[in-house]
Amino acid sequence: MKRSRITVIVSATFLMFVANQSFGSQNIPPNPTPSIGPQVRLRLIVTDKSDHSIDEIRKEDIKVFEEHVEQTILSLDRDQRPIDFGIAIDCSGSFKQLTTPALSAVQTIIQRKRPADEVFIERFISSDKIERMQEFTAIESLLLTGLKKIKTEDGQSAVIDALYIAVDHTAKHDANDHRKAVILITDGDDRASFYKREDLIKLLRLTNIQVFVIGIVTLLDHNAGLQRPGQQERAEQLLRSVAEESGGRLFLPKNTEELSKATDEIVHDLAGQFVVSYQPTDSSRKTDFRNVEVKMVEAPGREKTHVITPRGYYAITPTSDSKSKDKKSP
Repeated sequence: MKRSRITVIVSATFLMFVANQSFGSQNIPPNPTPSIGPQVRLRLIVTDKSDHSIDEIRKEDIKVFEEHVEQTILSLDRDQRPIDFGIAIDCSGSFKQLTTPALSAVQTIIQRKRPADEVFIERFISSDKIERMQEFTAIESLLLTGLKKIKTEDGQSAVIDALYIAVDHTAKHDANDHRKAVILITDGDDRASFYKREDLIKLLRLTNIQVFVIGIVTLLDHNAGLQRPGQQERAEQLLRSVAEESGGRLFLPKNTEELSKATDEIVHDLAGQFVVSYQPTDSSRKTDFRNVEVKMVEAPGREKTHVITPRGYYAITPTSDSKSKDKKSP
């Protein structure tokens, strides 16, 4: 079946919208000498040794590095704004045995969302069968009705395409100062996507949409060949890359108990995270994408923790020409 394609043209208005919504900085004109740039704000999740996200840290507990240079932190706050998020559910044949527990997890997420949170639901099989079962809404009954319509079908699964479309749709959703995220539930076995992983990573950087992944990969073949990793390893590599790039989290549950814990963690993270702000010490760098790392300050007796943030941000947003791409509509 021929895939339909729509040329994406990102306007200057949308670029400004993305910059404001994604905690990135504004465009910075070239400057031959170091200068103080606009304030940068980054999402932040901190997990303990049990992989549970914690609710209390102080500004003094962390250090922020941009391009390996330590920055002066201006503030660290809890970010409990409402959140708009998409839920993309794998409905391909390879995921058929896992559909029932996956839908149960989604139902829990919907029922435990906050009243102001808005959600849309997407099911996907192949590249030409990516469908919205419910458009963005805060009404729980509509979301649960959309969930009941979901069924599995045979087809060449297109995980990257499905996530690309869900991220793009979430980024364009008009919401007033809401955080944005996508939850992906899949086995990660991408077989026939139009988009490449690099396309998806670039979109995640441009939109700064946070991705939470429940990867149920236990039924995939884990045997590696001589020249390439096994099916399960490839799936995990894909899912880990999108979660880490976006400052989200990957869960690989092996049973229903672990699936329940993963669901609880995602609900907790959706309800509130941290946001750290700083002013770059040098805004004259020519690189458009700036790598950022946040580390916990070592202290005697402090519990081992792990800091999760996006990989970085665009200091100079790419022009529309560099982002024009044939794009399918779900």
